[in-house]
Amino acid sequence: MCSELYYVKTSKSLIAAKNYPIMSHFAENDSRVNQDKDIIMWHYRLGHPKFMYIEKLFPHLFINKNLSLFKYETCQLAKHTKSSYLIIPYKPSKPFVLIHSDIWGPSKIKNINGARLISITS
Repeated sequence: MCSELYYVKTSKSLIAAKNYPIMSHFAENDSRVNQDKDIIMWHYRLGHPKFMYIEKLFPHLFINKNLSLFKYETCQLAKHTKSSYLIIPYKPSKPFVLIHSDIWGPSKIKNINGARLISITS
């Protein structure tokens, strides 16, 4: 943990600050870094909401700030939840000919039977 947030090491040492607008924004002006870090901290703590929502909650952090500079590409990509799959023209001839199964785990907490994995079948 680092500053009450998770610290993740990357093999390319943060893949150059240029690729991340927020980090390059930090590097531009050291006098505003602490205030910018507070904005980023709240962005992480609140589950990565849009910066316009953080501005409504904490307007004092955005005094003399250009909201358009605060963009975080990783958050946008992580919020995409729907993926398109190919339509398979297969129609089972009988019930239970086609079964889908998924497994999840291991869970930190054991279930009643002591298992840590969950199997879902449909």
